[in-house]
Amino acid sequence: MATTTQVNHDFTAANRKFYDEHLANFETYPRVKERAARIAAAMLEAYPFDKQSTSVLDFACGAGLMCKELFNYSREIVGFDISPIVVERCNEVLKELGASEQSYAFVANILADKGILPEKKFDLAFCSNSYHHFDQPEEVTRILGTFLKPGGTLLIIDNIQNPNEPPVELKEEHRHFVVRYGFTEEDIKNYSDAAGLEFVSYSRVPPDEQDLDLFIAKMVKPTGK
Repeated sequence: MATTTQVNHDFTAANRKFYDEHLANFETYPRVKERAARIAAAMLEAYPFDKQSTSVLDFACGAGLMCKELFNYSREIVGFDISPIVVERCNEVLKELGASEQSYAFVANILADKGILPEKKFDLAFCSNSYHHFDQPEEVTRILGTFLKPGGTLLIIDNIQNPNEPPVELKEEHRHFVVRYGFTEEDIKNYSDAAGLEFVSYSRVPPDEQDLDLFIAKMVKPTGK
């Protein structure tokens, strides 16, 4: 349960500040590269990527770890994040991969900035390991749905919260920039329904005994929207 301090806390500003100051976390945090690889494997299983045609939106792209994993399977990858420092690194990663001008990252606040990528629609949008930082995950899901083409797919990857157990307690040092530990299937289904998306699945990412237990959830934008 959120405390009064959490309710009045600006998590967006706190996350921007934290990641501006901790760029190295994206590449040196324990198991982070292994996590990116297993998430990518789960995404490739969940969605039929096509190097010649698939357009991808990476929301909360960080320093480009997932862009790097999915680059060879996508026609274009566009990422955005709240932190200018990590976006700069993501663009460096894309440049190192030899990406065209169609693949890039930029700074934006999904909840506050209007007109993000006007008229641009994607086959696939995803958010990896970031939902637990959001204090408005339902609204984030709704907005992500607006970036999809009719029939497009949204994938959400985050920590599993067992519905039969009490919510996992956050560490004290994480509470200023993390809202909650994880999500149940019911949580994600509710976000999908509220966004007008068709909920497809919630399944476990292939596990790593040395790392977090993750889910991958899939939802699709109806073809009539």
